[in-house]
Amino acid sequence: LLNNKRAELDWEKIKNSRHIEKFDEFIDDYPDSPLANLARQKINELGKTVEITEKKKKIREQNDIKEKESVVQIDNKKPEQTTYKKQDSGEKERQKQASLFEPEMVFIKGGAFNREYTFEESVMFGLSKTTKKGIQKITLNDFSIGKYPITQAQWRAVMGNNPSHFKGNDNCPVETVSWEDCHEFINNLNKKTGKKYRLPTETEWEFAARGGDKSKDNEYSGSNNIDEVAWFIGNSEGKTHPIGTKKANELGIYDMSGNVWEWCSDLNGSYDNRAVSKSKSGVQDSPHVMRGGSWHSDARRCRVAVRSAPTERNNRLGFRVVLSS
Repeated sequence: LLNNKRAELDWEKIKNSRHIEKFDEFIDDYPDSPLANLARQKINELGKTVEITEKKKKIREQNDIKEKESVVQIDNKKPEQTTYKKQDSGEKERQKQASLFEPEMVFIKGGAFNREYTFEESVMFGLSKTTKKGIQKITLNDFSIGKYPITQAQWRAVMGNNPSHFKGNDNCPVETVSWEDCHEFINNLNKKTGKKYRLPTETEWEFAARGGDKSKDNEYSGSNNIDEVAWFIGNSEGKTHPIGTKKANELGIYDMSGNVWEWCSDLNGSYDNRAVSKSKSGVQDSPHVMRGGSWHSDARRCRVAVRSAPTERNNRLGFRVVLSS
């Protein structure tokens, strides 16, 4: 009853809004409320009438892609094998400690791709409505992305604490972390490893979630059947779950639909249908983007095309990291 009362109060605040994201957030917070259906109706109404302002400023950032004499090959050899004949005890201990917190990464070959969005996805992404479908050209360099979201064990090994609401299994994704918290973790991780981890751009995240150049155009990351690949409100029992316990996507990446929303480096703002290089441009006063849905989301919110922007840290929000090649 208390939750229904809160839903009614929040509905009164947003029912006349012209912003789709307000109703998306309401559905995420109150998926079982009768008012959630009204929120979905409002989204459909706004999707039919929304006017997207075309950006006049062309995206100037362009890739200066050069032909490389050698290409990094992913084979059965262990990455970054040391060439020293002898290792002192300090180096052995460093490697032992690093194994506790360094994320397992998946290499993704970059390139230029045309991604076609349905009308609904075009509205969600803020693409120009010149046609019933939006087409976005995406150019990406090679990169590597975490095979899993960052876990509570990895966070504790780097930060010395655990901010998560759902404690008890260190193999569950860390959650209740802000965008700034993630950067503090990444800065400490980089100091410990000597590498340059960072948050993924929204374009990198989506390309990896869709399966990269192996994509089968699934609705969710790795399948059209959400139960195969995601922990969401229909099967999560109201909590997060250990990473890697659902099916991987086409690239062998886990949990990109459901379990926890994932922070991206980009600010939230409208895409346009011009060429996009590496990332998107955001409106400077907008919050940062999160992708993927969570244990608390309905199936629609776990689709690879859906984006949202939180206003504060919560127990549905985590992250994974990337490395540039």
